Amino acid sequence: QAALANGQGEAATKLAEEALSLSPGFGPAAIIAARGAAAQGKLWRAASLIETAWTQGPHPDLAKAYAAMRPEELPTARAKRLSGLASMNPHHVESRILNAAASLSQGRHEEAKEFLRPLAERQATVRVCMMMSEVERGLGGDSLIASDWSTRALKAPRDAQWACGACLRTQNEWTAVCSSCDGFDTLSWQSGTAPGAGSEP
Repeated sequence: QAALANGQGEAATKLAEEALSLSPGFGPAAIIAARGAAAQGKLWRAASLIETAWTQGPHPDLAKAYAAMRPEELPTARAKRLSGLASMNPHHVESRILNAAASLSQGRHEEAKEFLRPLAERQATVRVCMMMSEVERGLGGDSLIASDWSTRALKAPRDAQWACGACLRTQNEWTAVCSSCDGFDTLSWQSGTAPGAGSEP
């Protein structure tokens, strides 16, 4: 990250790949390495890095980086490619959400609902509630059901976030040092909590 901030793209890619040799599933390193490979025209290498990380620990940022690798592709092709990524760890929460998002992008609302159903039947997070609301609107059924899902999102548990094990604060991106307490290597990807718990004031 420091190398990237200093405009040293090649050094950042090399360091990220070294990190991946120690922890192949570490998403932040996979994203840096993949972007570096893509910048060199090695899209196959970039895809492989993210796919390996996804098999070990699916993460929404990995999906975003995977989608962005081919900005020129048609929506149908992108949806198919993202579904392929999800299939590499099909039962994970993030894979179900990614499949649902791909289906929604193609207007396949019933299919999206089937992907989300197991998550919605458990303790649905904010993201799941909002996606279910979109599904119900797309299905054209009772608008009250869609509104109910939107209302549930207001009180639903937060989606997983990077949280500091020392000060319990959360942040949007992984960094080696916590932006709140300066703790080193204290951030981990943690499941959602109720709104307000351990979040920034």
